[in-house]
Amino acid sequence: MLRLSPEIHSKVACLLAGTNRRDLLALCLTCKSLQTAAEPILYSQVTVPTPAACLAACMVLAASQRHAQYVRTFTFVPDARSARLPASSLHTLWATLQCALENVPQLEALRLSDTAFTHSWIFGSRELPVRLRELRLRFAWDAHTVSFVARQRELRSLQIYDAIDDAGPMLHRAVDISLPKLLTFDGTLSIGVQFVTSVLERVQLTVDCESAAALACIDKFAPLHGTLKAMCLLDPTDDMAVPVMETLVRILPDLEYIGTLPYPMTSRHRFHGCLLRMHHLRIIELDVARWNPLPNPLAVQRVLADELRVFCPSLLVIVFWVGGTTRVRWSVNEMDSEEAHLYGGGHGTWQSRGEQGVYQQFGEMWNMA
Repeated sequence: MLRLSPEIHSKVACLLAGTNRRDLLALCLTCKSLQTAAEPILYSQVTVPTPAACLAACMVLAASQRHAQYVRTFTFVPDARSARLPASSLHTLWATLQCALENVPQLEALRLSDTAFTHSWIFGSRELPVRLRELRLRFAWDAHTVSFVARQRELRSLQIYDAIDDAGPMLHRAVDISLPKLLTFDGTLSIGVQFVTSVLERVQLTVDCESAAALACIDKFAPLHGTLKAMCLLDPTDDMAVPVMETLVRILPDLEYIGTLPYPMTSRHRFHGCLLRMHHLRIIELDVARWNPLPNPLAVQRVLADELRVFCPSLLVIVFWVGGTTRVRWSVNEMDSEEAHLYGGGHGTWQSRGEQGVYQQFGEMWNMA
């Protein structure tokens, strides 16, 4: 093996990268040449599921520039079932993680979860040299976190959740954060509204304030009328469905995706009136879980799908959430989809598919627009 070219060593390492990371580790221990080929792949993605594993990994990255230079993705999202570190060691863990982040200049994706929401100081005490393209945080949205995010000028995708009960104070101290390359945001509405001066194309927003305040926040997304293609709202109240649609048709009439709004069981004329003015809408997700009785028979859902497409002929996919983690996806078949694309809608035959075990927050439809 020592006589093989570096190109062959690299190909061997790349082949093993798609199978088992333990094989890459074994390859590193085989010989110096294979170690040179395998280490950049082995350390390119660092995922640590427990606090103890995170501490061990961060100690290596903080102490070894050779290993740290390879890291492109770092993930620490501890499993709820994982063993916890003693309280005396918790500060050491986050301080060591901070030192590791200071030593990974090639980092592109960072995913961190602070279950205590008390360690945002790792972003503020010293300026970290990273220039991220993807950032997923479960952290307190305070001055430290805001300052760190605002410095990520290369950021394309941002997910941020804060465990606050009342978003009112946050809305009063909200600031505009302009990230010139940010395309996707996933988080609470009170945080998302702070990025309306970016070039967002897709947003998923958890409603974390009262209906009136939420509608006022949505209205602030008007500057995105030239770029925003998809808006998904999580946990809107029933009374918000029509006002939200009326706001969107006024400020963002070219949306291609809307979700996940409660669909009125009766008196849907105002909702339908909004659909008449949305000529680019291709996908809509609607919550009918609180209907009584539930529209569970497929025949009933088919009628509802036809009804929606009468008012919005451009619709190609309609999703009904019928309770919990169950949804039914209705889509125009492939031939009819092509016809709808060419002629702006028209009549078509529906195909339905029931799906269970899907959580709205982790749905993929809003990213398909």
